[in-house]
Amino acid sequence: MNMNPRPRKYGKRKDRVSYIRNSIVCEKSLDDIARDLLLKQFTIIRYAREAHIKIPGCIYYSRRRPEIDALVEQGLSLNQIGAAGGYTRERARQYIHATNQYKCWKEKRRNLKEMKKTDEQRKKLLRQLVSLLELRILELSEQRSWADKKAVEYKRLKPRTPCSLDYLTTLFKTYEEAETKGIKLSLHRLGVIIGIRSTLVGRILESVHVKPMYRKISRTITPKEKREMIERGFHIPLTNVDIGYFIGVPRYIVSHVFTKMGHRCNIHGEQVSCRVASQIYECLDLGFTTQETCELLDTREKIVDYVKEVRNILGGRIITALQVLLNNKNINTPYLP
Repeated sequence: MNMNPRPRKYGKRKDRVSYIRNSIVCEKSLDDIARDLLLKQFTIIRYAREAHIKIPGCIYYSRRRPEIDALVEQGLSLNQIGAAGGYTRERARQYIHATNQYKCWKEKRRNLKEMKKTDEQRKKLLRQLVSLLELRILELSEQRSWADKKAVEYKRLKPRTPCSLDYLTTLFKTYEEAETKGIKLSLHRLGVIIGIRSTLVGRILESVHVKPMYRKISRTITPKEKREMIERGFHIPLTNVDIGYFIGVPRYIVSHVFTKMGHRCNIHGEQVSCRVASQIYECLDLGFTTQETCELLDTREKIVDYVKEVRNILGGRIITALQVLLNNKNINTPYLP
């Protein structure tokens, strides 16, 4: 005999509430309760709230997804579970909570992380063991070449290097053979032959005190003050060559900074560049004659005469540019003070 008869749709309210309470105790799903009472889910939820009946999260899911439960059992991440089930990460978390699998999933997840960590440590120890065995074999070798010694020396200094002993030995053998034949190989060429980056080749040679066949290229960093001057000159109507001259840096550095800052309008130079005009103004102000100025700057008299005629315009432009570049409003000469 059925102890919990199903009330009709238009039965009494207290019968519906009683049926809902008993069904929740029996862990019936929300879909099944709504189907039995011929009502919608939100109506069931409203009845439960008004009667102070707590609805557990697990009954919201009428259909469990076995494929998702299997992933939860494996302890996969929320992103992986969501991707497999067409969920978002948050939706996967809600599913795990609602189906009362969170504690189990958390434990599986912890065990999986520990297993991965253990596997990584084991692989690391195996790599170190293989490296030590390779070093020992080379040390026990009676006829060791210069390349083998240098490879072992670098491996001792840098035990975590990604380069194997074969790569290192090949590198030093190539270096030795080229040196014997009198052939100079650049770091780039050595890197191409071995199959590694030229920067790494340079660090390897430097670590074992082997000089590169060509001079070492030293990198010069532009000082912060000069970089700020270049940035202030972005909107000044001067060419990159002129700005580099007044600041004291090569043109390519100015171009590099401007390229990072964005598009700059093309600046068309005058008949005479501001750099040459500034040098002419400085010579004239020092008392040199036109002919002497031409000899000092290796220019023509016609250019010096032209620069003198347009001093009010061209000189004023140079003064304004210097005031912006050097951030000094007290500059009143068309050349560096």
